[in-house]
Amino acid sequence: MDFLEQAFEKQIALQQRILVGDVSSANLMLSQNPLDRERVSQWNILASHAELSELLEWTNWKIHKKTRVVYDEQRLAEIHVELIDLFHYWINLCIIWGLTPDNIIETFNKKNDINHDRQNSGY
Repeated sequence: MDFLEQAFEKQIALQQRILVGDVSSANLMLSQNPLDRERVSQWNILASHAELSELLEWTNWKIHKKTRVVYDEQRLAEIHVELIDLFHYWINLCIIWGLTPDNIIETFNKKNDINHDRQNSGY
């Protein structure tokens, strides 16, 4: 079993644990109803947005600011945590919309080829 498959299994187990008291939410995550999937997707997208904002705060994003932060071990550790938080929500979205680890690899490779073709053609 590869890393991505393990990550999906662990995330499914975590979601089952988190949502154990809320059967409706657990059912929504795996629902065949697109409206249910949309609702749970919105929660995960909003959570991802919050994590991106937190990640941004750990970086030198204010170009007008004269003092620059130093990327010491603690700051890098915080950046890594925010990236992993994003990864958790990304996996949730993949699960909700039926994107499996195998589909991810296949779709990534196809899209990567398209992106390279676009760069080759002056996109």
